Amino acid sequence: MAQIWLVTASMIYYAWWNIYYLPILLLSIGFNYFIGRLLQGELSIVRLPSRPVLLFGIAMNLFILGYFKYYNFFLGNASAFIVFDMPFIALALPLGISFFTFQQITYFVDSSQGKAESGSTGPRPTERWRHFSGYIKENSSGQMILRI
Repeated sequence: MAQIWLVTASMIYYAWWNIYYLPILLLSIGFNYFIGRLLQGELSIVRLPSRPVLLFGIAMNLFILGYFKYYNFFLGNASAFIVFDMPFIALALPLGISFFTFQQITYFVDSSQGKAESGSTGPRPTERWRHFSGYIKENSSGQMILRI
C-alpha cells in the first residue's frame, strides 16, 4: 500500500509541474520495464540475444534525452551551415530526465549481466518497478545512488 501511495504522490507531483510530460514518464516507465524483463529472459519463450535488446533500450532512452536536451542546439547549428528555416520548439526539460535516463540505462546493463533483481519477484513487481522508476525524490534531486 505504501508503494502505491508513493507512486501516486510522485506522479501527481510530476504532473503538477507539467502535465504534458506525465505520459512521457509513464510510457518510459512501461518501455523500460518491458526491456528490463526481456533482458532478464522473463518475457520471451526463446531467450533473445541480450546485446541487441540492450543496445535498443539504451538507444531509445538516449534518443528521448537527446530530443529534449539537444534538439534546438542541433537545429540551430545545422541551420547555420545549411540554409534552411526550421522553427525552434520551445521545449522545457522534463523534470529529472537526465537522471532518470541514466538510472534506466544502468538497470539495463545490470539486467543484461544478471545483476539486477528479477522483475517477477515479490508480491507486485510492476508496483515495485513504478516506484523505482518514478520516485520523484530521487528523480528531481539528480543525486547518484549507491545501493549496498
